[in-house]
Amino acid sequence: MSNLNKLTVAQLREKLTDNGVSWEKGEKKAQLVEKLKEVLDSDQEEPETKKPERKRKSSTVSKTKQTSAKKQKVGHSFDTPQIQEGELKIASWNVASLNSILSKGDLKEYLENENPDIICLQETKAGEDKYSADFFPGYTSIFYSCSFNPGYSGTALLTKKKPISVTKGIGIEEHDKEGRVITAEYKNFYLVGTYIPNSGSKAKEGDLKGWPQNLDYRMEWDKAFQPVSY
Repeated sequence: MSNLNKLTVAQLREKLTDNGVSWEKGEKKAQLVEKLKEVLDSDQEEPETKKPERKRKSSTVSKTKQTSAKKQKVGHSFDTPQIQEGELKIASWNVASLNSILSKGDLKEYLENENPDIICLQETKAGEDKYSADFFPGYTSIFYSCSFNPGYSGTALLTKKKPISVTKGIGIEEHDKEGRVITAEYKNFYLVGTYIPNSGSKAKEGDLKGWPQNLDYRMEWDKAFQPVSY
């Protein structure tokens, strides 16, 4: 039964639906695990001759509830396709302030429910010295902040599997001062977590080209970033 805790929320929901048990969208992972345990325990406790009766019983669950559960499952899962044994689940999230999502509990809930092996965070707006490497239980945390303003830009990498090496930036001081790129080396691949500069939405005053305000810099940054990403 301990293996149930290794399943993702999406997998738990699918197993409950397969067993004719409804679930609610807001239910936490621990609640889903308990529901599934009860179903599996009842299967083990019932004599062999009673199994068909239990199946008939479960088939009486409201079709409306089953249909509703299936509808909820579509579009609310981060686990499509499902992660197979030996594969890694990698996620990316522009958090727009790490302090903010930590205070709301959003990041903690996501890590508990979806259980990614690695997650890249962008726009952390947090200094590298504010959070320790073991701040998030079960993860090694790597932070890269803006050098002139820790409350601006910034990236982070939370990983269960410790990287062989980590490189911060792309090696060009002009582009590295805002803490936008973290590259982690693993045995079979490199992972590049990036917070790409915004080109802006308004043109500079008097600019006859009508280009967005930061487009020139963005084009320079893209060109400098290519050797890293390609």
